[in-house]
Amino acid sequence: MNNPRIPARIIIVLDKIDSESAFQALQSIRVFSDERLTFFAIVRHENFIKWQSSTLHLINNIGFREYYVPCIWEEGHNLVRDMVKESSSVGHLDKITEEFIDYVAYKTRGAPGDIVKELVDPMHNTYEHGVPHLKIDLIRDKKLVEISAWRQRFLVKNWDTILGDDFLTLENSDRAKIGVYEVLDWMTQEVEFRLKDLHQSMNLLRVLISPSAALRRDVIKRLTDCMIRDRLLLYEQGVYRIRNSPDYADTTFDEL
Repeated sequence: MNNPRIPARIIIVLDKIDSESAFQALQSIRVFSDERLTFFAIVRHENFIKWQSSTLHLINNIGFREYYVPCIWEEGHNLVRDMVKESSSVGHLDKITEEFIDYVAYKTRGAPGDIVKELVDPMHNTYEHGVPHLKIDLIRDKKLVEISAWRQRFLVKNWDTILGDDFLTLENSDRAKIGVYEVLDWMTQEVEFRLKDLHQSMNLLRVLISPSAALRRDVIKRLTDCMIRDRLLLYEQGVYRIRNSPDYADTTFDEL
């Protein structure tokens, strides 16, 4: 380093760091000794919170300062809606497009980078002169879009009840919401389950609702109660079954 030909200031962005070893490798080549280089390291929160204290100590010694970048939730910012309007060049959004917006919000979970990635996916875009144009009719998994949109609308309606007053900071609230999405993914994969199975599987999820077992238990209780009330879950003799259609009015296990 210390090359006089390098400009006075260079900014380097290290994106999608998912391993602690990245910082150890950077330290070993002494890139941080040149004050003309400024580094931004982007790490998903769910990865960062799992790192050992020794790694966090190393990162602090190198000179990094920690900043939390909040999630951009669709219900508060309409980011997906605005981008869809711009991409599809329409003023009025029909029911199918509205469902697609909710589907993208459900899938991307407040991550702007993932929103952009999803909206330029070739599976539902045409490319004219290299510019993506959203074409909803190209979507093949329309049933998945419908179910995901249904669950997204349920969450937006019930977030205050599901989370309660337990999460005081924006960071903890964001984490809890992503954890709830993870729980819904687990339910979808299992189809039928008992509550004890869900609690025992918590540590296998990518993101925990909270480090506190008591808070996790409270949120899951409120979540399952809301899901039963709004018919996203069926409950019979201690067994839950997740529904994959918003069309049924009254359904029992035998009918599924």
